Amino acid sequence: MAGSTELESQTIVDPEVDRERKRCELRWQRQWKFVVAADMLLKAVHILYNKIYGLLYWMYGRLLQISQSGASNAISSREGDIEMQLALIAG
Repeated sequence: MAGSTELESQTIVDPEVDRERKRCELRWQRQWKFVVAADMLLKAVHILYNKIYGLLYWMYGRLLQISQSGASNAISSREGDIEMQLALIAG
């Protein structure tokens, strides 16, 4: 029994097996780096999308505000024109 535990604790390293294990570890590390890079790229694209969407939303609100104030200015100027025309007709 004691001999079997000694054999289990000793490892025989085959150079071919060791090379294959290192190759697998390198492949795994490359794949992990790719996953991390892809995740970072996805986060960056998401942040950029949110910034652009926010900017477009802000521009739409600003244009809506300008168009509404422009419309009210146009209405008030038309009212002024109508009042002036009525004054000319009456006068």
